[in-house]
Amino acid sequence: MIPVRVPPLRERREELAGPDFDQPLDPVEFGDYVRKTQDSLRVLAEETGSIAVVNQNNVDAALNRIDAETSDYYMLGYSSTNADPLKRTRKIEVRLVNKPGVSVWSRTSYSLRPLPAATQK
Repeated sequence: MIPVRVPPLRERREELAGPDFDQPLDPVEFGDYVRKTQDSLRVLAEETGSIAVVNQNNVDAALNRIDAETSDYYMLGYSSTNADPLKRTRKIEVRLVNKPGVSVWSRTSYSLRPLPAATQK
């Protein structure tokens, strides 16, 4: 065994939580940071058929919306007709026919698992 010294949390506070806000903080720089972080959440949510809850003080309304949208759902499955294993990313589109007023949220693509090393040539 090799002894390893792990500093106590109080010595690693900045590493874990960042600097204190009593230090000078450029509001433009902080605004850019918040915008980029929220943009990342929005893209992730959009790409996975979800919503990003940002810039809201009413958390109850957001949680109620999430609950309503995730309480009723269908799970669909299909087999692709694309037999090419090198085209790993596949686009998908889910549509409803003759269902006015009904919305669909779904992924826009999926990726195949990498081929095992023994079968790649």
